Amino acid sequence: MSTVWKAGDQLLFITPTDIVPPEVGKARDVVGPTGSATAICRTLIKDKIPGDKTYDRVVSTVVASTFHEVDFLSELFRVLKPGGSLLLREPLLIESTNVKTPLRTQADLESALTLAGFMGANFNKTQAEDSLATLPGPNGESVQARVATFEVSVDKPNWEIGAKFTLPSATSQLLKKRQPDTVWKLSSDDAVDEGIPTVRPTPVGSVWKISADEDEEELEDEKGLLRDEDLITPSSGVKVGGGDDCEIGKGGKKKACKNCSCGRAEEEAKGAVAAEQPKSSCGSCYLGDAFRCASCPYRGLPPFKPGDKVNIDV
Repeated sequence: MSTVWKAGDQLLFITPTDIVPPEVGKARDVVGPTGSATAICRTLIKDKIPGDKTYDRVVSTVVASTFHEVDFLSELFRVLKPGGSLLLREPLLIESTNVKTPLRTQADLESALTLAGFMGANFNKTQAEDSLATLPGPNGESVQARVATFEVSVDKPNWEIGAKFTLPSATSQLLKKRQPDTVWKLSSDDAVDEGIPTVRPTPVGSVWKISADEDEEELEDEKGLLRDEDLITPSSGVKVGGGDDCEIGKGGKKKACKNCSCGRAEEEAKGAVAAEQPKSSCGSCYLGDAFRCASCPYRGLPPFKPGDKVNIDV
């Protein structure tokens, strides 16, 4: 894979040793006085790489039996400008092994680049044939594995962390795709399946009615449903129903007739006696005998509330 520089680019080369490779000098000639090409040895980077969103291109190379850690890939992501590109040169395992080794497969590197924030990984094998390498295992044993060197190019997205973008909703996309006059319709020529039940409107005037010629069912007399005790008022015990012949007095109220036989005359007599109650001269009769005088008609009766009707035996 060939690297492409242009005038004015800010370039960064991460080298495995302190020897500056020839491509750095060639890059400086291409970028010119308005650009720059900086080389830093990987072993000299202890904490952070100088700069923040400074470089348009970064090229990083590691020696055999080593690889780019995820933290270091995140650091390269930080120093790149949005839309910048990264070129890695790293040996990779052709096939995964059952024993953990210092090298990783193509899939492992692609996953690490995605976690660091890069996108669009493109792998290019730079050697014609695979090499059989002896790699150290986790317990000091030796592991034989097929290895090849790759150049991997990825890009930093052209937006900042925390950027927002409104995605079109699924409803709006469906409305855009919908074409006019594409709604399915049933014409009068279409056949109707007789097995499907249909609802037909009822014509006006076809509602069921009883004609004058039809025999009406005899209705129950509501007075016949009442019992004798239903005709007795709770307060007086006078039978008010059943067609009595009591006269109507002033105000539309019934009164006992001359030869009363229904009991209304007795009730009216009791009411007259109760209505003829003496008036209290001291105003304390309702409090009880302790507050009543010797001639008080209420003596011997229990206390009562003012205004209550009290029956006095005469």
